[in-house]
Amino acid sequence: MRIQLFVTLLISVIALLLCTSSSAAASSNIVKTNWINNDVTRTIDLSTQIAKQTIQIKAKNQGTQSTNIYTVAIPTFVDGHQQIQAFIGDSEKKSLNILQSYTTKSNENQEFNLYDIELDKSYSKDSTLILKVKIISMNQVVAYPPTISQGQNQLVRFTDNAYFTSPYETESQKSTFKLSSSKVESYTQSVIDGQTATQKGQQVVYGPFRNVAPLAFSSVTVHYENNQPFLRLTNLIKEYEVSHWGNIAVETFYWILHGGAKWTGSFSRLDFQRNPAGSAPSHITEITEIVPRESADFYYRDEIGNISSSQYYPKQTETAFKIQPRFPLVGGWKNEFYTGYNLPTAPFLQKDTDTGRFQLTVGAGVSIENIFVQDHTLRFILPEGATDIKVVRTPFGGASKVEESFDIRKTFFDTVGRPVFEIKTEYTSFENYEPIVISYNLSPLAIFHEPLLAIGAVFCLCLFVIVFTRIDLSLLKRSSNKVARTPEVEKNAQQFKQLFDGRVQYHQDMEDAINTFARTGTAQEFQVAKQTLEQKYKESLSSTANKIVSTVSALDPVFSTHLKDLLEKSTQLQQIQSQIADHEAKQRSNKDQSSKSVSRFQYEEIRNKLISTYRKTFDDIITTFESLY
Repeated sequence: MRIQLFVTLLISVIALLLCTSSSAAASSNIVKTNWINNDVTRTIDLSTQIAKQTIQIKAKNQGTQSTNIYTVAIPTFVDGHQQIQAFIGDSEKKSLNILQSYTTKSNENQEFNLYDIELDKSYSKDSTLILKVKIISMNQVVAYPPTISQGQNQLVRFTDNAYFTSPYETESQKSTFKLSSSKVESYTQSVIDGQTATQKGQQVVYGPFRNVAPLAFSSVTVHYENNQPFLRLTNLIKEYEVSHWGNIAVETFYWILHGGAKWTGSFSRLDFQRNPAGSAPSHITEITEIVPRESADFYYRDEIGNISSSQYYPKQTETAFKIQPRFPLVGGWKNEFYTGYNLPTAPFLQKDTDTGRFQLTVGAGVSIENIFVQDHTLRFILPEGATDIKVVRTPFGGASKVEESFDIRKTFFDTVGRPVFEIKTEYTSFENYEPIVISYNLSPLAIFHEPLLAIGAVFCLCLFVIVFTRIDLSLLKRSSNKVARTPEVEKNAQQFKQLFDGRVQYHQDMEDAINTFARTGTAQEFQVAKQTLEQKYKESLSSTANKIVSTVSALDPVFSTHLKDLLEKSTQLQQIQSQIADHEAKQRSNKDQSSKSVSRFQYEEIRNKLISTYRKTFDDIITTFESLY
């Protein structure tokens, strides 16, 4: 029994040793040690909330085979929110491709994320590589203490590796930390090999170090004053709505957070107004975004409405869009708003003559200095009918997690809706924003889709109006008094019409004269105006019309009855107008003699009754007259 137990334990120990050795071998062989770093100069800019590393590397291929891969490492404790860019030499025109990362451990059991950089060519044995690597770290500079009150300076703490963490051996390297202030609370004085750091004004220097082993690690911390505003976007949504009729509408939604030391206690607006820099050293009162030079029609709004405190300044190659929030931002405070502007399509939308595809080249983020975005969303609302949508170039490298999705949005004059191409990623920074290029197909006839819809809508509206005006929707049919008349009757009817038109015009002019008399005129002026009208329409008011009616009565008794009715109503109308004029003259006389025999109420009541009777009689005359002619 004991022998069996001993054998079992022995087998388990041997298996464990084999697994450990194989794991260690696998871990050590993850990175091919082709390269040796001859000299590395590492500069970390800590003047803002973003840690910006610029690493100048001179390396030599000491392996036996050519390679086009160079690997860099980042400690996993740095929170994992980095963006990496690599360039050949000092030029930053074209960035190299960063491949997917993987994790390994050093001898001190410190974990590192490894990133493979795909070089511009294959480097043979003994070839020298000059490489520039830029690493943007977000959330690595943290406020310490995490809370401050009004009037206190903001202190921050930064922790990193004193060495350039490379999977290759390094012959010589030096790290320089550039701070925002010479006021340093503390910093790690010495590293593992016993070398001490030195502070020179706003710089803390570690090194130079000689013959540094692969993945060497020594944690260092710098605690210093940094009153720069820690402006970050917890969420950013940027939309581009493309129209092939010459416009690109850009709308951006901001969810802003001041990520510095959180504000405790009350906020005194009076103290802030007196001394903004001393009262709240890291406050934010305005945000300046750089937009394309061609931008126009700016607006700046929030959920309350339009905000007028925004300005834009055109420059030679760009436009500065200055945004002033409704209130200043201090540590822990938030704000939400959105902005928009229009761009012409010509500089940003091109067509490939070979393939016939359209390419849209626009900015991927917001050009606000020293800002980073936690959740970043880009939406491209393309014209209806766009198909085969692809990303040709993106500023989000292989180290970033990018999600793509498609949707449909219906807007004006759309039938099936416009395709919406959406890109989502996390932790992007202003430092490495480059244009994003979207490619798609669109039929040449698709541009006429909306105009044809508009023309069709107008045509249908006109057709509807034409049909509607020709449909009689009345429940009762009108009886028409107009019947066929003999030539002789028709001749007399036209003579009567000419005379009666004059009577109608006389009544209208007399109405105007009475209204003038009631407002400002005198009785004498009214009598003059009345005599003038009677003289003007003398022929129409004469007995000629009665003679025509008598002549027609012998030829067409029915038609003559209607003509007599018109003359009788015209006479009634004349009498009513005389009554209204007499009533106005009587009221005017009472005013002049200060008589109170007729009150204002009685005057208005009588006048309104006369006018109502006049209107009804006049409308009856017009209706009958139109039915006869």
